[in-house]
Amino acid sequence: MIPPEITCRPRTWGARCSPTDIAVLILAGGSALALARVQPDLALLIGFVTAHFFLFCNLIRLDRRSELIWAGVWVLNVAVWSFWGELRWGYVFLSQTPLTVYLTVAALRRPTYHGLGARRLNPHLDAYLSNRLP
Repeated sequence: MIPPEITCRPRTWGARCSPTDIAVLILAGGSALALARVQPDLALLIGFVTAHFFLFCNLIRLDRRSELIWAGVWVLNVAVWSFWGELRWGYVFLSQTPLTVYLTVAALRRPTYHGLGARRLNPHLDAYLSNRLP
């Protein structure tokens, strides 16, 4: 018996933006603007998380594991500040930012980096695009 052929989309590089991404950005931006007068902290929260979504998924094109690490630390970060009774978004943002910087720099240094500027930053890009790298 012949196994079925597995087809995959070809690997790509650079920034990307789909109609779904645009819809999420419009919805989040509209929500943040609508909340800015009544709940400025919530508006900032929406902006912070949405900006990271766009950075990680569309510009850096972070791997799934790193995205989940960031999200898990985000939830833990909010939970810890809440437990201490000190939930101020500035604290959360400041304590989350080093992880954002670390994950971004780590992604830029991987031979599988295929986000914005990958042609210039990743000498292994051609091997990644031709599936010679995992």
